[in-house]
Amino acid sequence: MVDSTAACDFGTGESCVRWKVSWLEANPADVTIRIYGVTTCLHEPTPSSEGTVKCLSSGDVIPSASLVLLSTAPASAGSTTMDLANGETTGIGWLPGAGPTVYAVILQAVNADGGSLFAFALVGGSCWGCVL
Repeated sequence: MVDSTAACDFGTGESCVRWKVSWLEANPADVTIRIYGVTTCLHEPTPSSEGTVKCLSSGDVIPSASLVLLSTAPASAGSTTMDLANGETTGIGWLPGAGPTVYAVILQAVNADGGSLFAFALVGGSCWGCVL
């Protein structure tokens, strides 16, 4: 679950939003949750697209170069926060400074045996000819 919890301040003059990501982990012992931003919209709209096209869909293969680690937390914590700059963008936000746009937020549970499949926390979309 993702909720916008509060405004934040990078100290750069950029507007930003603090997002809270929550999860339920059946057995949180020795498990870390990794929160990633996806910096590529994998499904770009076309003139024939109807409505909003989600940038990420179940079954997509996400290029590793399109992943940026936003936050980590012990699974037992049940939540963590992350800050993204916000304003006029086709994504959810972007990394502070001239950082890349984030189109989706996904998470993964990781332990000594490896990592789980990614779970969607927040997926943005875009449409053909949208005006920001």
